[in-house]
Amino acid sequence: MMLPASLARGVAHFAYTPLLALAAAISFGKLVLYAALIDVEQFGALGKMLLVSTLFGMAGGLGLYLAASRDLPALLVAGRVHRAIALLAQSAWVTTLTAGAGMLCALLGADLFDLTAAEMTLGLLHGWLQQLFMFAGFDNRSRLALMSYARDLFLRAFLCAAVGAAAAGAGLGASGVIVTEAVATAAVGAWMIGGVLRRANARWRWLPRLAVRRLNALPWRPSLVLLASSLVAFTSFNLDRWIAAQVLNREAFGQYAFAWIALIAAQSVQMLVNSGLLPLLARRAATGRSASAVRLTLRVSIALLAAAGIVGAAGGVAAIHAVERWLP
Repeated sequence: MMLPASLARGVAHFAYTPLLALAAAISFGKLVLYAALIDVEQFGALGKMLLVSTLFGMAGGLGLYLAASRDLPALLVAGRVHRAIALLAQSAWVTTLTAGAGMLCALLGADLFDLTAAEMTLGLLHGWLQQLFMFAGFDNRSRLALMSYARDLFLRAFLCAAVGAAAAGAGLGASGVIVTEAVATAAVGAWMIGGVLRRANARWRWLPRLAVRRLNALPWRPSLVLLASSLVAFTSFNLDRWIAAQVLNREAFGQYAFAWIALIAAQSVQMLVNSGLLPLLARRAATGRSASAVRLTLRVSIALLAAAGIVGAAGGVAAIHAVERWLP
């Protein structure tokens, strides 16, 4: 039986989803594994460092992450490959500067979530490298080479889980988990950047020059507007975690962070869908098919709402029994 042409295109476009879903499942599962391998206090410290990493990932790029996600598909469609690479390099440079400033503040005694200066610095390092990894992934994602994009995310998730679990099992605690995950992210990210440069026929030595040239030409206004709107949404979803991380001790926050794993899984699913949908919508808008983009958004949103209701109900019952049996 032949599928309708539009449905066949949709199936082909989202063929990467199983691999990306596996990456999201590994990222979710590793937190449960960490909870089993380290004590509650160290799990609380890990949760606080990961919260610093997440905070930096949202705000550290000053919105350029969001602007690059929006602009890169249009630049590549227009054949402006070198401008696209320059935008990524400049955005990464700004993110590096903000990460350096944050680490300096931590070393000078800035206190957040009751973390030591070393733990605060490790959290920022983790977030910075994760942000650079995502910048490197924008190229394949914006070209709609989504199977390659999913492969890269799967590779990072698998390596982070493997080395993180090894560090936790070896008794290296929360800091050891963060360091090993950061190293794995850096290794995969460097390999991905090499691929980006090969596709653009560019060289590594060009990156510093691209990064510092014409920073004033960056899309600062839309970046800051996008940052403000995303921070409002992000804060509404994470404010309780920030308050809990600040007022609870490590052991109490460890219990709290474990309960939050379910919401982290939900965020992973959201990122899974957006990773393929957003560049597709941006390309349609860039080629004058805005009405088609709106229709696709509506169809996907309704389908996700229905799926979430079904999976959420069944998953909630399963989780109650699984936690009581294996992680009381």
